[in-house]
Amino acid sequence: MATSIDERILDLIVTKLATITTGNGYEQTVSSANIWRATSSPQPMESTPPSLEVRHVDTAMEPHLRGAIECLMNVVIICSAAYDAADEAISDLVGDVVKLVLANKRWNDGSVNLAVRTWMGSPEIHETETGGGVGGDSPTTGAVPFTILFRVDATNPFAIKEI
Repeated sequence: MATSIDERILDLIVTKLATITTGNGYEQTVSSANIWRATSSPQPMESTPPSLEVRHVDTAMEPHLRGAIECLMNVVIICSAAYDAADEAISDLVGDVVKLVLANKRWNDGSVNLAVRTWMGSPEIHETETGGGVGGDSPTTGAVPFTILFRVDATNPFAIKEI
């Protein structure tokens, strides 16, 4: 069965996030076991930080030129890091995710560019709360929103449309 372009992009985002390691030039290392896509019943954020959750917010589609449908997919990556008083761990993790997204604006899966371009939103660090959690402190969280533009063929929504 064919996989839609937005599903392929979301799977690629998860795959690329697994490359966030100090060995690859990032500030933190995120275990692939702590990276997941949000579903109707999301995995709890109590996994061992650092962790990343990919949320597909929505996709807007409109007819475009030459038999293409232009799609704008909004994605948010929720970052969770161990608590520290200066919020340095979450700031580093959010920075690592932004760096990765900016390095993959066309979301190439190794054979083809799945997207036309990517726009970054404004990353947020959520207020830190202490108490509870592992070691007595709750993990801190942040959000990295971005929008991906891709085009599909109007007669075959599983095919990329180049214009």
